[in-house]
Amino acid sequence: MLGRPLLSQRVPDLRAVIRATGGPVRLAARGVMTVPALLALSSEVKSAYFAGGIPSYRALLDQEEPSFPLAYLAFGALAGGRDLPTDSRVRHGREWTAAAILG
Repeated sequence: MLGRPLLSQRVPDLRAVIRATGGPVRLAARGVMTVPALLALSSEVKSAYFAGGIPSYRALLDQEEPSFPLAYLAFGALAGGRDLPTDSRVRHGREWTAAAILG
């Protein structure tokens, strides 16, 4: 637990819960849990609903006072050319949409 980023703790936890259900899952996340839920998407997830998340990591970093905890910024994500819109459009061959995004 100590020494590991919060995001890297929550994503495996969510994936374990999804696997433990043993069947198709409908995933819903709001606020700070939208990023871990997005990264935990797998083929077992039948549908997903995200509300109140951030539009992108770039938007988070461009804010003078971030409205979202920086603990949910994936280490090295922007350096590798990845961002949340890229991750959220297509994961596991499915298209996902966000219900409401903070701007």
